[in-house]
Amino acid sequence: MIDKIKYIWRIIRLPLLTAIVVAGGIFAVVKTQQKQNLLKINSVNITVSRGGDIVYLQKHDIENYLYGDHKVSLDSGKEINEVNIHYVENLLRENPYVRHAEVYVSQDGIIYLDIEQRQPVLKVYNKNNEVFNIDKDGIIMPNNPKYPAYIRVANGNISAKYHDGDTAKNILHSIFMLSRNISADTVMDALIEQIYVNEKNNIILIPKVGDVAIIFGKATNMKEKIKKIKDFYTAIPSFNSERRYKVLDARFRDQIVGIKKEN
Repeated sequence: MIDKIKYIWRIIRLPLLTAIVVAGGIFAVVKTQQKQNLLKINSVNITVSRGGDIVYLQKHDIENYLYGDHKVSLDSGKEINEVNIHYVENLLRENPYVRHAEVYVSQDGIIYLDIEQRQPVLKVYNKNNEVFNIDKDGIIMPNNPKYPAYIRVANGNISAKYHDGDTAKNILHSIFMLSRNISADTVMDALIEQIYVNEKNNIILIPKVGDVAIIFGKATNMKEKIKKIKDFYTAIPSFNSERRYKVLDARFRDQIVGIKKEN
């Protein structure tokens, strides 16, 4: 009889223990949810990270965007279950200057808004007089007149129109990739301030100093051409190309062709 009882216990033990564990887990979740429902907002913590030097968003901009533009209420003392956290998070992600956003609530009632700002790297002036930026991911974003961004400029025969959130394509992609390659070299990054596209879609680079124009041509063999231009400027420390030349042509293989200024 005892052996039979032991046998029955062995059969029912595992399902019984499993049921107890599951029931305990459900109870804990329910208690946590009840506690969450009773939780009230203690404060709101807004963090804006940038990953670069350009400031396009600050804490007060986020507050104005949520509380002013979209009438979101995150007042202290308000119950957490009255706040749609996912809605707030989606609103932040829809902001054209936000790269990524996460919203979550701590156990002590603090709502955290963790925001990563998009970082503009190239300002575009198209031939329709539209002004917009391309961010470091190659995505089109609006210019922010509230915060001047001293970044490289691209202009000229650029027909691409502004569409926020679009990936830079065709000529925009070409000049974005060129600008990124220029920025990867500290000498060239300090030298070149403007990328101009002429009527034949040839690219002209404009240095920060002097009035020389550097003909880059098509957006091909970028690294080779950039190296040639850099070597030309750094070959002789005392050489002052912006005073001696009006045009430097980097389209030819293994050489830079210079057109001197008239005396």
